[in-house]
Amino acid sequence: MKFSALPFHIGPTPKAHNPGGLPDTLAYEVAFDPVRGTLAQVNTPLLEATLTQAYKLGQFFGTPLADDPHGRPYTDDFLGLVDQPDHGAMRALEIGAGVGYVSRRLKDAGWQVTSLEPGVGYADHWARYGIEVIQEFFPTPQAPGPYDLILAYGVIEHIPEPSGFLRSVLSHLAPEGRFVASVPDCSAEILDGDPAILLHEHYSYFTQESLAGLLEAAGFHAVAQPSGFGRCLYVTGLHPDAPQAQGAGSPPDDAQALAAALRSYPERVGQTVEAMHASIEALVARGSLGVYAAARGLAIMEPSWPLRFFDDDAQVQGRFYPPFSAKIESRAALLAQPVDQVLIVSRTFGHKIRDSLRADGYQGPIMTLDELLEMR
Repeated sequence: MKFSALPFHIGPTPKAHNPGGLPDTLAYEVAFDPVRGTLAQVNTPLLEATLTQAYKLGQFFGTPLADDPHGRPYTDDFLGLVDQPDHGAMRALEIGAGVGYVSRRLKDAGWQVTSLEPGVGYADHWARYGIEVIQEFFPTPQAPGPYDLILAYGVIEHIPEPSGFLRSVLSHLAPEGRFVASVPDCSAEILDGDPAILLHEHYSYFTQESLAGLLEAAGFHAVAQPSGFGRCLYVTGLHPDAPQAQGAGSPPDDAQALAAALRSYPERVGQTVEAMHASIEALVARGSLGVYAAARGLAIMEPSWPLRFFDDDAQVQGRFYPPFSAKIESRAALLAQPVDQVLIVSRTFGHKIRDSLRADGYQGPIMTLDELLEMR
């Protein structure tokens, strides 16, 4: 499946155009990679150079793991995979430290932490959390290892060649060390042919089996599992010499269907984009349309449509999703000046948002992403 101009989404921006000379749109192609066994974005030199430039800006991609109501539940759930250090000399490395909240939590738990993050835009947060960050991509001579614990939350999906990255992680791990990572769970979207997962920043789109398989192929003994909060996949990779190393565990119930869906997704998603685009166009023709959690639906919307965007996260309100000119508004703004209808494009929290909007008094029609998909 190819897009000639998919929105280049690097998080909400202060203006309706991307900063730092980054493009607002960029070509995009997704295909099944039989070597990795994953769904993957087709890489190009232009894509890789543009993303490297974007990462150095330090933009907020998705929900940052921070000490706030949005980021804390994700952090608490993820760190449930991490044990207390056995002794004070145990070393941890966080790859892609972001704002630094996970590193702070590890330090508070007794780990000796090295933090890596290339994005300079997070520096104020590092000062707030009181951590020192090496502004480098992994691997770097400034973090030679070995480490007893290596963490990477929301990193593997950003790596153009994840197999080489994982082998490098393994080479930095102590013999009894542990690698713990999180990636978005794309299983439901892959089964449904849903385009919500298609972002330039993500090179790989994982199911539980494909994530564990990728680590196993890189030399780890891996166990993958769904997250307890949100919709992520967690994987624990153990050094092959670790005495407690075990296999990848039981596959999910729909593993066979997912394996087939991975191969057919590129063709099916093209059909879905056309159908969803037509459905939203019909909604726009009926009256004013507000889109909740719009970042998940950029691939199926037109910048020329007269849309309003809404989100409950105060950090994104008043900002933009280029190339769309709609400023992201609050729930209070929606209730004060209602639109004729609302489309919620968050698969994870769609029904929760719908029910809370009803409880707050919104009386217009509300459609969730699941219902939009059913209209195909």
